[in-house]
Amino acid sequence: MTPHILVPTDFTNIATHGAELALNLARENFGKVTFLNCSQLHRTQGGYMLGYEYLEESDEVIDTNVRRQMREWVAALDTTSVLVQTHLVEDSFENGVNTFLRNHDVDMIVMGTSGELDFAEYLIGNHTDFVIRHSGCPIVTIKEGAKNDVKIKNILMTTDLVHEDDDAINKIKVFAEKFNAVLHVLYISQGKEKTLEEINLNLELFARRHQLNNYVLHKEISSNVAQSIAETAEWFNIDLIAMLTNSHDGFLNLFKSSVAESVVKKADCPVMLINTHVLSQS
Repeated sequence: MTPHILVPTDFTNIATHGAELALNLARENFGKVTFLNCSQLHRTQGGYMLGYEYLEESDEVIDTNVRRQMREWVAALDTTSVLVQTHLVEDSFENGVNTFLRNHDVDMIVMGTSGELDFAEYLIGNHTDFVIRHSGCPIVTIKEGAKNDVKIKNILMTTDLVHEDDDAINKIKVFAEKFNAVLHVLYISQGKEKTLEEINLNLELFARRHQLNNYVLHKEISSNVAQSIAETAEWFNIDLIAMLTNSHDGFLNLFKSSVAESVVKKADCPVMLINTHVLSQS
């Protein structure tokens, strides 16, 4: 079955950065990519509001303009060797994405992020929040400016050796195997709960329990977990970081000023997030 990657887009540079990553992943794995644009029109006296832009045009003209934007945006991308589809809906981002996920088999969602806490990032964060709350498939975020033409050869998976989810870990394992990548398993101790011998044993048991094959085990002692993850990724030339989430409360609520959000901002490579709560309900 051909892997299917969904890329929500508003045609911005941030969306383009995410789209380029999605195309590279699909190209390596012989997959297809769907670009989804959700444009919600708000009727006003004498015209429409499309997002924050006032338009004095008819429904037909606006629809034609959005289709032209999508066509021109896709034409500027390198879609070589990738099956590309486009999907336009006149609806809110939340409804549009939710409907698409309900009606299509999607293996991965890729979204760009600015990595900054400005107003635009707040809006993007809300979109990421919604996607993570409603999707059990992996969501890959990439910071604007981070390298997006990566060849996935080394994947860093973090674990606390306590909260494990077999299905989510298996998704990461299968993803690594598809790219013939080395899976680096990282445990970070804050130096107060386990001896090094206990950590080594627990890491080995983790690898056996999940039947890992091509893997390397890492342990670090640090009080700054996010910084340690980012540094480990740099030291071992990691191409993608994989992390599990386990809350239905969403990305912003769960990760505000916490490890996952900090890793997304600090890391110079894509970060994959899997919501184990949603996955367990599917």
